[in-house]
Amino acid sequence: MKGNLLKLQDLKASSEWCDKDYVLLYACFQILVDFIEKEKPQTIVDYKHDRGQRKQWKELQTLYHYWKRDRPRLEKESLRALMKAGLKMENKPSPKAGVASHEVHISIKDKKAHRLHDRLHGKLHRLDDEMLQRLINIRKHLWC
Repeated sequence: MKGNLLKLQDLKASSEWCDKDYVLLYACFQILVDFIEKEKPQTIVDYKHDRGQRKQWKELQTLYHYWKRDRPRLEKESLRALMKAGLKMENKPSPKAGVASHEVHISIKDKKAHRLHDRLHGKLHRLDDEMLQRLINIRKHLWC
């Protein structure tokens, strides 16, 4: 982060639309990553000073490791399950006469893998919500 410019490192650059809930999530965690990696608060703040400081540093580290290590692992696991499920989407013209629209047909080869993907994807969203709330709760400690 240079000045007030925030570059979202982990959000895939593409010309496709990105829902704003993801932009919000990625922006908040990018601020945390920049704080830990670029400002290096542990070199400025004595997080061993007292119990409160130790607790604060532990929470910052937990959130940082969730974003940099745990979340990517869960995302990868979810994507593997989706690939194994063999999810296919076909966009076919609508059979309705006079209607210029398309219907999406979805087929799944492995229902068990698809259920696993759904569980992992749900877990990822729940964890994202929890971790984002925890980040919001400690935002006043993101300073050096």
